[in-house]
Amino acid sequence: MRAFAARFYNSRAWHRARRSYGISRHHLCEVCGKPADVVHHKLALTPQNIHDPNITLSWDNLQLLCADCHAKAHGMETTIGNRAPISFAPDGSIAPHPEGEVGPADTGVISQISSVAYSEGGVHG
Repeated sequence: MRAFAARFYNSRAWHRARRSYGISRHHLCEVCGKPADVVHHKLALTPQNIHDPNITLSWDNLQLLCADCHAKAHGMETTIGNRAPISFAPDGSIAPHPEGEVGPADTGVISQISSVAYSEGGVHG
């Protein structure tokens, strides 16, 4: 989650809006129909619009997405696909997997996934 948005995403208003919107969409992704729990802002939040409830809380600007569709909405992939298996060292770094080595392309995808997971706090828009 970006620093300018932290207060908003921790607010009671956002938690209520997020919960209500998810219920209204039966907790199903609006793109693929899978179970979903990410309420995405179609128009991205910025420091300029973070205090505008017509953008931050309006259901017209919200979309319920599964993790895969949310990652795609942000231009990321959530799976590694047909690449070599990976494992992680105790410090969290990427380590060679007993069945194969991690290539440069794999580490880039993993970095993107980790970046999304940490910067966006998992569930948010």
